[in-house]
Amino acid sequence: ALTGGQWTATLDRVATRTLEITGRATGRLNADDVSATTLGGNVRAVVDDLPAFLAELRAAGLVLADTSSLAGGRASLEIALAGTVGAPSATGVVDAGDLEIEGVGPGTLTAAFAADPAMVAVKTFDFSLAPNTMSGQVVIDLNAGTLQGALTADLPRLSPLMAMLPPESRVEGAATLSADIGGTLDAPAVQIVAGASD
Repeated sequence: ALTGGQWTATLDRVATRTLEITGRATGRLNADDVSATTLGGNVRAVVDDLPAFLAELRAAGLVLADTSSLAGGRASLEIALAGTVGAPSATGVVDAGDLEIEGVGPGTLTAAFAADPAMVAVKTFDFSLAPNTMSGQVVIDLNAGTLQGALTADLPRLSPLMAMLPPESRVEGAATLSADIGGTLDAPAVQIVAGASD
């Protein structure tokens, strides 16, 4: 809708069996330069049954990993829009909870991100599946094509995290991990310091 130079677009509710999306965007139209038209608003997506949602994606060929060991979970995505049509930006939060893998849980995952035409950043990433924890952050400079980030993990029980891997790739025991992420999109570089025990 366009009223007095103010445009508005509303997504009341788009839903599938496992996914619901709502949103609203608005801004002021610049008739002389459409790319300078302002942009604001928010989008929310909710998945109440994460295993069923991932099963649908697998059936459609959109997820290649075997996620059948995920027995429970829910997730939501909140995105705030800003900037202009020519230079849009977004910030958001991913929140997942009640995760259950191979009888272990509940687990949680939270991540905050930001994106604009020059960069994409995962500002914070925190994952917990008792007693395992993982956290990190990464920034991608789209102009320079570079990566910069870090990841740390304390994994006293590896078995539930291995459930989605082929049997021949699984390992048991415990591990700690610290990684620095760098390089470029074409040639990423990861420096890892790891420790393991039975």
